Amino acid sequence: MQTKVLKFIVIFLAILILAGFTVIVLTIAHRLKHGDDQGGGGASAKSGVANLELPAQSKVLDMVGAGGNRMAIRIEGPDGNQSILLVDAASGKLIEMTHLVPAKIGP
Repeated sequence: MQTKVLKFIVIFLAILILAGFTVIVLTIAHRLKHGDDQGGGGASAKSGVANLELPAQSKVLDMVGAGGNRMAIRIEGPDGNQSILLVDAASGKLIEMTHLVPAKIGP
């Protein structure tokens, strides 16, 4: 009696292992064929090219992430004045432009 129960358990566990292995192989094959579209990786599900128009003859001085999908770009115009552009990194749309001006001292 005990050998029959033990034999049943061994066969049942072998079937579970084969089923699990089959699921893993099929998942890998599906992802290789169709790509991993789960969005769990570091890459965005939507990728592409976005253009950001800068003022004529301006230079990019710095660029840093500003939290979330935003980035801050510091530029210098042809007149030497600097500005900070806050940009949506996913779409390339300008959110805000801040001009850096010297502080006025005195009355």
